[in-house]
Amino acid sequence: MSDTDFEIKQGDTDPSLKAQLIDGEDPVDLTNASVAFKMKHLSKKTTVEGLCIIEDPQTGAVVYDWEDTDTDTTGLYEAEFRLDYDSPTSFEDFDGDETFPPRSFLTIRVTETL
Repeated sequence: MSDTDFEIKQGDTDPSLKAQLIDGEDPVDLTNASVAFKMKHLSKKTTVEGLCIIEDPQTGAVVYDWEDTDTDTTGLYEAEFRLDYDSPTSFEDFDGDETFPPRSFLTIRVTETL
């Protein structure tokens, strides 16, 4: 059994990270919202953050497309999605109204390449 929710190789930008944001048992309605992704390395000060693509607002489906440097540092990360209902268009304007998952983190592993 894996201890991670998502794994990607060092330096890769594919596959994108796909998620469905759920509140209890119901999908979160993302109509007129923006979603940001943030992850932090568990033992280093490395962080990754950026805006997500909302694939389907009614089902809470989002995608984070990795940037070139997002997966440079190998290891285990904790990650979360932040919702902002004011629809900012840049990460700098993002203040976040709600966080998913609400009581834990996603666990992401960036594995070393040969």
